[in-house]
Amino acid sequence: MENNNSEALDIFLAESKEQLSSLQELLLDTEDNHNFSFARIAELFRLVHTLKGSAAMMGYTALAEVTHKYENVLSLLRDKAEKNISIDEKKMKEVTTLGLDFADLYLNASTDPGKYEAGGEFSALEGSLATLGQSMGQKAEEQPAKAQTDAYPPELWLYERVRIMLNHCGMAYLRAFMFQQAIAQLCAKTYTMPSNIGTRAELQQQILEKGFELGYIRKKGIADHEVLDILKRQPMYKSITSLVSTGSGHTSGKTTSAKMLSVKADNVTNLLGLVTEALSLQALLEQYLHRRDINDTYIEHTFKKIQWCTQGIQMGLNDMGLLELGQVFLPTKRLIRKLLSETGKQAEAVFSGGTVMVDKGVLTALNEALLHLIRNAVDHGIEEPEERKKAGKPVKGIIKVSAYEEKERLILTVEDDGYGIDRAKVLRKAKERGLLTKQEDKYTQKEIYGFILQSGFSTKEKVTKNSGRGVSLDVVHEALKKIGGFMEINSQEGKGSRITLNLPVSLSVIKALRVQISNKEVFVPSSVISQVVALNGTQTFTGDGTVQIADRNYSILGKLGDAEYLILLQSGAAGYCLPCQELKTYETVFVKPLPKVMKALLQGNNIYLGCIIDSLGKVRCILDVNLLIQKVKARGGQYETVS
Repeated sequence: MENNNSEALDIFLAESKEQLSSLQELLLDTEDNHNFSFARIAELFRLVHTLKGSAAMMGYTALAEVTHKYENVLSLLRDKAEKNISIDEKKMKEVTTLGLDFADLYLNASTDPGKYEAGGEFSALEGSLATLGQSMGQKAEEQPAKAQTDAYPPELWLYERVRIMLNHCGMAYLRAFMFQQAIAQLCAKTYTMPSNIGTRAELQQQILEKGFELGYIRKKGIADHEVLDILKRQPMYKSITSLVSTGSGHTSGKTTSAKMLSVKADNVTNLLGLVTEALSLQALLEQYLHRRDINDTYIEHTFKKIQWCTQGIQMGLNDMGLLELGQVFLPTKRLIRKLLSETGKQAEAVFSGGTVMVDKGVLTALNEALLHLIRNAVDHGIEEPEERKKAGKPVKGIIKVSAYEEKERLILTVEDDGYGIDRAKVLRKAKERGLLTKQEDKYTQKEIYGFILQSGFSTKEKVTKNSGRGVSLDVVHEALKKIGGFMEINSQEGKGSRITLNLPVSLSVIKALRVQISNKEVFVPSSVISQVVALNGTQTFTGDGTVQIADRNYSILGKLGDAEYLILLQSGAAGYCLPCQELKTYETVFVKPLPKVMKALLQGNNIYLGCIIDSLGKVRCILDVNLLIQKVKARGGQYETVS
C-alpha cells in the first residue's frame, strides 16, 4: 500500500479541464446563437452531471453540492425545452453567466480544495443558483428529516483506504469505532464509512455482513505496516482489504499533479511503428558490421533507413507537444462577452482557425496578445450603437479572429468594423508628447502606426479599467519580438482596423537553412526566409546599403564581401536581406539555449535565438533575425559580424 495514487488526481484534473472547456464553449454558443433546444440543454446537463460525479468520486463534497445546484437549474431548463415551453433570453443569459462563474470555481476548487472548501465562494454561488432556480419556477428542495448522513471527507485521494471485516460479535458498531481510535495516534486524519460509526447502533447487522471502510492519512515518519499491524491486533478482527492507496504525507494545501498531455492515438501508433522499425534496422546493421562479405552499399542503405526513422520519431514527438490554437479562443470569447456587457456595445465575435497547432510557448504568448488586442478592438474600435446607426452601419459590429499556418509561420488576424485609426488624433497625441520630428503631412501611414506601438501612447481621452493607459499594442509588439514574431497594422478611418500577427509555430523544433556567412556556419530559420536569390549581376545596388530586387528595396544586413547569395527575409512591411557565401542544407533542428560561456563572450553582441550541437559535436548558432535587425537599426547601418 505504499504506491502513490495521485495518478487518479491527475486524470480527474485533466478530464475536468476538458469538460469545463466544453461546457463554456457550449454555453457561449447557446447564448450567441439563441439555441435553447432540448438537445443542447440536455448536452449541457450531461456535462454538469459528469462533473458532479467526478467531484463526488474525489471526495470534494462541497464542490459536488454546488455542481448539483447548477445541475438542478439545467434540469429545469431541459424540462421546459422538452415541453416546448419558451425560455426567456434574459434568464438564459443569467444561466450562462452563472455557468461561467461555476466553471471558474470548479477549476480553482479542484486544484486548491483546501482553500475553497473553507471559503465562502461555494455558498455565494449556491445562493445565486437557488435564486435563479426559484425565479424560473423551481420548488425549494425538500430537506430530509434530520438523520445521520454518510459523506466522504474532502481530498479523499489523500487517504489510505481499507475495508475491515469483523468476526461475529455484539455491538459491532462500537468495535468498529475502536479500530478507528486505535490508529488515531499514528494518523493525522481518519474517517469511517458509514460515518460516525460509533454512535449508530442501527448499523449492527450491516457491519457484520459487509464490514466497514476505514480511511487514514499517516503522520510523517509512520510506515504503513505500523498502522496495519495495530489494526490486525484489534479484538474481533477477521480480515482487511485495501481499497485504494495514496500514501500521502500531507493533509491539506494546494494539490499538485504531473503534467498531462492529451495525445491522439494515431500519433502514438505511428511513433511505436517507427521505433519498432528503427530497432529492427539497428539489429540488421549490427549483423552487417560483423560480416566481412557485406557490401558497403547495404550498410549505407540501412543507415539511411534508420536516419529516416529517427527523423520521423523526432517530428512525431514534436507534433505531440503541439496544442490547438483554439485553447486561447475560449478565454477570448469570454472577454468579448464581458467587455460588451460592461460597455453596452454590441458585436458579433467570429472565430476561425482554432485547429492550427502551435507549441506551448507560442500559445502562452498569444494568449496575452489576444487579450490586449480584443480590449483594443472593443474599447477603441467598435462604436456605441447610436453612433453606428448614424454612420449607416449595422447596430451590431463584427470582431473577427482568424488564423492559419503558412510556411511554418502562424498568421493570426484580429479585425473589427469600427472607427478605424484616426490619423489626425494620433498625430495630435504624438505632437503633445514631443514625438514629431517633421511636418505632420510628411508622415506616412506606417510611421503614424509606429507611434501607437510606443509604450504609454494612447488616443483615449479618459482612462478606463480596460484602456487609456497606453499598455496595449506596445505590449503585444514587445512580446512578439521575443519569440521571433512581428505585427502589421492596417486601418481605414470609419471602416475598421485589421491587426495581423506573424510568428513561428514552434519555438523548440524548427526547420532551418545551414549557410556560411562571413566564413561562419550558422542556421537561419526557414520560417523567416522569403526567398533566396543568387547574385548574378542583375540586381541594382545603391550606395546607402540597399539592393533593389523585383521592384522592391531591401536593406542589406551585413557586408556583401564575397557573398554569392542574398536571403530575402520576412520581417513585416520593411524589406531586409542577408548576404551569404554558401548555401548548405535545410535541416530540422532542436533549439537549445546558448551556453553561458558563449553568452558571456557575446555580451551585447548576441544576435542568436539559440544553438544546436551538430553530428560532429560542434556548436552551431541559430540567427535571431529580429534581433539582428534591431542591432542594425541601433547602429544606423550594417552589422559588422555574425560570429
